[in-house]
Amino acid sequence: MGYLSAEEGHFTTSDLRFEKCNLCGSDKNNHKHFIPFINQNNDKAFKFRHELHKVRNESIKWATSQKSFWTKIYKFNENFGRYKCPDWLLEIILLELNQRIKMDMLEKNYERKVKKLIIKIIKEGNTSLLLKFLNEGIYLPENIVIDTLINADAMTWNQDYLNGLNLPKDFIISNLWIDAIWKRLGSKDAKIRNIVENRFINNQIFEKDIVKHFAPRISSIKSQEQSNYLRKLLDFHPKIFLENTSYHLELCLSSDLEICDKAIKLKIQNGMDSVFALNLFESNSPLGEKYAIEYFNSIEASHKDFEDNLMMICDSPNKYVREYGLELLSEHSSQLNIANILLMLMESRHKNIRLYVAKTLLQNENKFIDVEDFDLSILRTRNIERYTKELVKNKLTRQLHGKLSSSEKFLEVLKELSYGLIKSDKEWALKKLTLLNMLGVGIPEIKIKNQEETHNESCASISTK
Repeated sequence: MGYLSAEEGHFTTSDLRFEKCNLCGSDKNNHKHFIPFINQNNDKAFKFRHELHKVRNESIKWATSQKSFWTKIYKFNENFGRYKCPDWLLEIILLELNQRIKMDMLEKNYERKVKKLIIKIIKEGNTSLLLKFLNEGIYLPENIVIDTLINADAMTWNQDYLNGLNLPKDFIISNLWIDAIWKRLGSKDAKIRNIVENRFINNQIFEKDIVKHFAPRISSIKSQEQSNYLRKLLDFHPKIFLENTSYHLELCLSSDLEICDKAIKLKIQNGMDSVFALNLFESNSPLGEKYAIEYFNSIEASHKDFEDNLMMICDSPNKYVREYGLELLSEHSSQLNIANILLMLMESRHKNIRLYVAKTLLQNENKFIDVEDFDLSILRTRNIERYTKELVKNKLTRQLHGKLSSSEKFLEVLKELSYGLIKSDKEWALKKLTLLNMLGVGIPEIKIKNQEETHNESCASISTK
């Protein structure tokens, strides 16, 4: 086989003896079974011939296969005029193309082009096409449809859309439609807000559907029209919020304080609960904080849910909320089972809670037991909870002088501290290990030689080897 190149109908970086043709896939073994690329009837081949100025070259022999319409255009270089497609024909073509898209019969590249063309035509105000698409149930982007309906002049809205009667009954079928309408109701342009109110919000045709699907993001209220509508919903359709706790909470934390106050009072009237109150407290909203504190203060310490509420508050990610929980605990400590409370607080990951536990255990070291895991977890921290760690060390120092404590876990932590880089912790651990060894606890790593003890107010100096 001789060298074959693009000039002869194939394209390779070398020749077909070594690699396949990049255009048609021919190689030295199956070259005879392929029509040379230069003779193929497709767009790539036409473009190739055109770029190489081969179209008018008499030496090229055209394939014997039947010529298509576009082949003739390329061959004879005919010029055709462009005319605007009539609207009736355009609508038929686009509807048919959409049916093919639904049946997955259109290539993705053409599918994107068709969708762009549809959006462009609808934006230009093609009322007939928009109504046909909506009535056929063909999906159109919500923002595009709403903007088109808003931008329609009064005559088009009254005559073509019949004030909304010509739109399908289930036109507003999801929260996405409501979101699109709600955003326009918060527009900076007063004219747009007025149109949205008249054509959608206050339109009896859509009123029930809007209430049914109403669930836009309402934490940020941007217009008086939005505020007015939310007040109307709170007064006449409170179930929208009472049946959806998260949505009700969002309304309680909105930027409009009057609506916020109204929404919280609605919750109180229908039964405030601890989780909702805690969410209000953690929101950093002054109004939410006020009502939350009032709710928690109204619960007596004897109430069956008081301890659970207290634990929930003390486990809040908000430090200010946890501080309130500790104040509540101190206020009612005489009425609570402090031992049980502390055992639950020991599991906390928050520094201020762990500090409170350490202080309480130091003051009442003879009253509580089984706190070893808490003590050891504090000892294993480095300098992030230094004050809490020193409290635990002081408590353990007293216990070692009063009672022998030598569990395997405790000894392991002392050894870890003795190998550490923090000087104060290292010295403390070595002294405790030495003291335990003197009291008869077997610690292979420590041997005492020529013991010399000098009593001092703060420590005992021991020579070790």
